[in-house]
Amino acid sequence: MQEGNMRFFQTRLLWKYFASYFCFLMIPLLGLGFFVFNYFTQYVQNDVIENNLNTLTQVRNIVDNQFQEIKDISYQISRDPDLTPYKIKNNENRGLNIKQNLETYKSTNFFVHELYLYMRGDKFIYSPISTYTPERLLNYKYKYKSWTLAEFTQALNSSESPILRPAEDVELYKLNTVEKFITYIVPIPLYDSMPYGTVMFQVKDQMLKELVQGMMKNYDGNSIIMDAKGQIVSSFKDADYLHALEFANLMKAQNGTFSEKMTMDDTEYLISSIKSDRSHWSYISVIPTKSIMAEVSSLKWKTMLGLAIMLLFGSAIIYYISFKQYNPIKRLKEFAEEKWGEKLGSAGNEIEAVRLVVDYLSDNNQTLFSQVQSSKTALKDQYLFKLLKGQIYNIQELNEHGKEVQLSFTRPYFSVVIMGTHSLNQSSKFSKEAFISYIESHLPEGTEGYVKESMDDGSVVLILASDYRESNELKLRMEELSQSIRQHHEIQVTVGIGSQYEEPHLIGKSYMESITAYNYRMILGNNIVIGFDDISGKVNDLDEYPKKDIERLSLALKQDDIDMVSEVIGSIIQYIKASNASIFVARCLCYDVINTILKSLFEMYSNNAFHREKYPDVIALLKFETVEELELQVRRVWQDILQGMKENSDRNSADLKTRIIAYIQKHCCNPDFSVQLLAEHIGVSSSYISRYFKEQTGQSISDHVNHLRIKQAESFLLASEESLQNIVHKVGYYDVSSFIRKFKSLSGVTPGEFRKLNKRS
Repeated sequence: MQEGNMRFFQTRLLWKYFASYFCFLMIPLLGLGFFVFNYFTQYVQNDVIENNLNTLTQVRNIVDNQFQEIKDISYQISRDPDLTPYKIKNNENRGLNIKQNLETYKSTNFFVHELYLYMRGDKFIYSPISTYTPERLLNYKYKYKSWTLAEFTQALNSSESPILRPAEDVELYKLNTVEKFITYIVPIPLYDSMPYGTVMFQVKDQMLKELVQGMMKNYDGNSIIMDAKGQIVSSFKDADYLHALEFANLMKAQNGTFSEKMTMDDTEYLISSIKSDRSHWSYISVIPTKSIMAEVSSLKWKTMLGLAIMLLFGSAIIYYISFKQYNPIKRLKEFAEEKWGEKLGSAGNEIEAVRLVVDYLSDNNQTLFSQVQSSKTALKDQYLFKLLKGQIYNIQELNEHGKEVQLSFTRPYFSVVIMGTHSLNQSSKFSKEAFISYIESHLPEGTEGYVKESMDDGSVVLILASDYRESNELKLRMEELSQSIRQHHEIQVTVGIGSQYEEPHLIGKSYMESITAYNYRMILGNNIVIGFDDISGKVNDLDEYPKKDIERLSLALKQDDIDMVSEVIGSIIQYIKASNASIFVARCLCYDVINTILKSLFEMYSNNAFHREKYPDVIALLKFETVEELELQVRRVWQDILQGMKENSDRNSADLKTRIIAYIQKHCCNPDFSVQLLAEHIGVSSSYISRYFKEQTGQSISDHVNHLRIKQAESFLLASEESLQNIVHKVGYYDVSSFIRKFKSLSGVTPGEFRKLNKRS
């Protein structure tokens, strides 16, 4: 009874599989058949149109780009200092030099078959291959069948804008063959009113034909390229309808992208066209519709036959697969039970058994993946990090644990070395990875070590074990290594070496010492090897801090004395180098220099000494590693400042004086007039405007205002009988007694005496 139930289950499962698979097979077959008979024709036609337009778009983009590159080459030739008329005429080796230069330009564009350079009025035409006279080029190399020598010469000497000659037959004299060439003539400089030369490019018509050859391979069609004037530049075939009136009228009537059917010479064609927005050229495909329909009919019947075959073979295969389906599933269940160690449910639960096995394998795989993720590199970096922190006390224990990541130390003396790079040329591609690899593969004899990346982008940390007890021996080996790096990779290498210790837990101390030594490159310069022993005797002594030099620097900056600035900076740098200064004192001095410059710059900016858009790059002052670099940056920034001040001063000096005097004349009688109000109106500081007015007029602003007020008071005294108190208020004074004293000091008499004396006279 149980076996009968199992056979029933087997049969039910078999037909269940067969029915489900057969339905899945029939659904796409029915859909595909419906699609073929109802939509295939329109689909193929639209697909042909879309493919044609896509291909035409690609051809358009390629041709536009190539002709734009041709114009760019013309522009580059016109800007080439070695290809000017003067340079060509006065160069004894001009033929060789011009050939080399033109070969460089030609090699940048695969589209160009040949290019020629002609200087107007010259008797030679230059190419990357040779030098020709116009007669020799046209008669013995490229003989144009419809271009005479006179027309050729006139085009070279007289063209003012680019000239395009469509594809035409050209006889290649030496090869005794005829090919079609497109010729493009560009005057240089392009669009100049008086061009001095002409660049001529030759493009093989075959190049354009190859671009559209793939589009035409399945159809008996044609492809045409027309320029902005409507003349045919190139065509895949020279068909009669190209010269037909209806074809010309269609191209004139349409503008932009279109696809239309048209009958010419009793044949219906599908015509697709796109137009370039850059060159205004038209790219056209012409395909007989019968070619498309023939393909549609053929594909339709082939598809139906294929569907029938697929249905028959599919049904047979489905039946066979369904019949065989149960046994593998049963075996999978048995295998799962074997791996699981217990029964996985009743008969018929095979899918669940497989799912449990997959879950089991997935969990195991995830565990394995987690172990792999614990990469050897990360583990190695962890050990090295512990060494740098001084957490390793037993080197044998480290060697035992480090076997799996190839990390071990067998030499007795430990030290840490920091190596930083500085590229000698901007194009150097020597990466940090390459730098680390080179160090590890070129360690000196008698040493072993491992490199770890530093937080500083330009340096790495080398943990070293060596046989050298003396620090001088290790320093000598590091100098040899750094010299090797300089020679092979064109980079500067600065090295800081910590002290050597026999105990591994002191590697952390050596690391701190190497950092200190490396930082001393600010004083000693880059591209050297600095040992901690070389600088360990330096102390932070501030008794002789050069305060006077900082004060002299501030004075020199205020006086715009660039020579004195250079002298003071040089003196400070000499102090840093010669006085056994510590790194702390050196950094203090450098930042004092920067701070002094920034304060002077702020004062100049507040005085409107230069425009904001010409504000110098003072941030560059902070980008220094050595005191020599700081000196160069100071000189450059201060020269920029002086140049900006000079330009602004020349531009604004006369206008500023006029504005100041006009404001004073208008507001001098205002009792609230002040230098501060005047400075705010002009837009500068009060101290600057006071100094500037004194330099320009020889008197202070207050003296000038008092002079104007007294002159105005004299006019009121002579012209009216107003009381003195009213006149005092009109000219901007509050106190009569102070006005009388000021009047008498400037006029020699009191206001009353002035009025009496002038009335008598």
